[in-house]
Amino acid sequence: MPHRNKIKKIVIAGANAVGVDTARGAARLQLAPSIVLLDPNEDHVRHAVADIENTLAADGLLSPMVASNTWHHASGADIVVITAGRRFVAGESTWDDVLAADPQEIERIAFEIKSHVRKAVVIVAADPGEVLVPLVQRVTEFPTRGVLGIQGELDRARLRSQIAREAGVAPARVSAHVFGGQGDAMVAPLSLARIDGVPLGAIVPPGTTDGMPLFKRVEIDAIVDRARQAGAELAGLAGATEIHPAHVAVRLVDAVARNRREILSCTAIFEGQYRTAVGACIALPVEVGTSGHWGVFPVDLTDREKDELERASVLVADRARGSRPGA
Repeated sequence: MPHRNKIKKIVIAGANAVGVDTARGAARLQLAPSIVLLDPNEDHVRHAVADIENTLAADGLLSPMVASNTWHHASGADIVVITAGRRFVAGESTWDDVLAADPQEIERIAFEIKSHVRKAVVIVAADPGEVLVPLVQRVTEFPTRGVLGIQGELDRARLRSQIAREAGVAPARVSAHVFGGQGDAMVAPLSLARIDGVPLGAIVPPGTTDGMPLFKRVEIDAIVDRARQAGAELAGLAGATEIHPAHVAVRLVDAVARNRREILSCTAIFEGQYRTAVGACIALPVEVGTSGHWGVFPVDLTDREKDELERASVLVADRARGSRPGA
């Protein structure tokens, strides 16, 4: 299959479940002529790549996969996806548990990227993004627009799922955004949430005569709270989530590789948009393309939502400072 984009090489750092599924998704979409799955465990990464190749062959697709246990194969990468490190696991009751984790492995990977990759978009698919994205950007010295985290899109999908389930509609009919950070720092601007283009507070169930809306404010707030805690609840039931993060990572890789200019809620370092703390690493809606993000997509927020986002950005900045070694 011809590659119509300019992306020549994608590197996935970490052959854990998220990394393998990310590699499989990128290979299935044929996003680059070379997709390197990189992991220190040579036997494991070779087995994973062989499994992906057999899966592609079953669908008649050529394999772009390369198995490697050395960073020399990362040279010339256009996109690097970091799936190594840890994710929220069972027994951790708050994001503070994750924030307290040692980021040494991600820091080591960032130094490897700096040593072997001249210029690339880096997608961080490890927790906590609000800490690891700035760490990777600081070590690699890549532009802030070129280091993105997936957490905003993870929470956005969870919110859409909760709204769709409550309304009894397909998630494709729901539009919603998630800004800010993870857990208590997540902000869902409900003024932007729609079902078939209709604001949630204005939806009246079919066949009703009393004019009562489908969603009351208290019910909408409860939906947001469920979405806010959904990641932690899944981890408590089954350990770290794997399929959803990989799917979102592939979506970001696709947007970069094909320069889609797609509007996604990405975690990145921003410079005070919507009254947020300057330099805070939070999720905002951005246009994603070949250089990472092309800038924040403008949306109209209420004064209350701006206040919530400002408070969330300060909370994220404080947590990030507290998580740094020696802080």
